[in-house]
Amino acid sequence: MAVTVGRSAEKAVKAAVYAVLNVAALTTTLGAAAAQPYTVVVYGRVPQTLTYPHVRVDAAGELSNSTYGVNGKDCRSYVQVFDDDPSDLRVLDIQSQVIALLNPVGSYHALVVTGYTTIHVNYDGTQVREPGDEGNAIAIHQRTVMFTITVEEA
Repeated sequence: MAVTVGRSAEKAVKAAVYAVLNVAALTTTLGAAAAQPYTVVVYGRVPQTLTYPHVRVDAAGELSNSTYGVNGKDCRSYVQVFDDDPSDLRVLDIQSQVIALLNPVGSYHALVVTGYTTIHVNYDGTQVREPGDEGNAIAIHQRTVMFTITVEEA
């Protein structure tokens, strides 16, 4: 059976990741118990004005992964975590919660992607950019949390 490329899954995967992260467990509950309470804003695009700390969901491309006559995609999703707190402890807590929400223990593929069957969500690691990198005048901690999300057309 010939396999065709099918449609792009990037937009649907980005929407699913955004929906999983834009919940109270990340936006309000995480920072409520802190010595200085904070909320986390989740963005799906870069706004004109930013609030810290915040998380931005980025689609980072996809590769065809078609098997057994089914159109599949390996989608890269980058979740950017930004914080202006002098310590990196808050950004580490947020990073940890992002990983827990997208790749929960005991759940093989909990991400619901409209129009697709989620096969696997894999946490690929984290890249770090510290304050002062590239001459930043404002001390911003940044973590890029990377995932590969494998889906098949439903």
